[in-house]
Amino acid sequence: RPGPLAGTLVALTTASILVTVTASLISTGGHATADAPAGRLGAATVVVAGDVNLHATVGRGDNADREQIGLPAYRRVPDALAYRVASVPGVTRVSGDVSFPVALTLPGGGVVSGSAADPLTGHGWASAALGPLRIVAGTAPRSDRDIVLGSAAAQAAGLRPGERVRIAGQDLPPFTVSGIAAARGPAAASAGQAGAASQAQATAEAGSVFFTGARAAALYGHPGQVDLLGVIATRGVPGATLAARVRAALPAGYTVASGTSRGQVADLTAAADATQLEGLATG
Repeated sequence: RPGPLAGTLVALTTASILVTVTASLISTGGHATADAPAGRLGAATVVVAGDVNLHATVGRGDNADREQIGLPAYRRVPDALAYRVASVPGVTRVSGDVSFPVALTLPGGGVVSGSAADPLTGHGWASAALGPLRIVAGTAPRSDRDIVLGSAAAQAAGLRPGERVRIAGQDLPPFTVSGIAAARGPAAASAGQAGAASQAQATAEAGSVFFTGARAAALYGHPGQVDLLGVIATRGVPGATLAARVRAALPAGYTVASGTSRGQVADLTAAADATQLEGLATG
């Protein structure tokens, strides 16, 4: 009977398409999280942050289901936690990182804030080592009136060492561009293979504006807290091993990431996008 046969074929074809699309969305969500580049945290062996997920129970009783949703912003952690992490065997250095939006008023009066994909973001100079970025022109910030720009940000704004800018929206004296930072030489290579290092370099340099630690903390506006800690291991200590040691030294509730998992902490939007894709596929 051609009628029922045709109907069966249409139903099977539709079902296979739905299964394929659902699997594709779930797979894409997984890759969006797993393949997120470490970027500005490329030289950190281990990254410590607050829990990057919101945990919720959906339903009641036997039908209850525990779900987690990626947060769009960091749960801040105490900067004093760095001392505890630094005491873990195999740790060479711990740097706290803060991030906050920045817009610069240029000498000619124009204002630059980066692009939607790569907005200008302020950090403390100590966290530049997590990029890893090094000074390629000028000097590191020596006073609270100095800033260092990532090379991509400096090129986009047309700024050089010695020029003066203001922080848009802040009633502060002008800042001097003391230096330009970029990933170079062994520092760039430490981010991984050639392609990964190039990607990490572009990400770290894109919209970075570095201040002294004291100035960055004041602009960040949360005294005694940081977004995350970047941990650099002693030579020869594997990332997974150090992550296990750090995790054992901390109370529950912290995210401790190493290897490819660092990208999920460096770019929280990737995890949030993955959650939305998986929800769309399974909803």
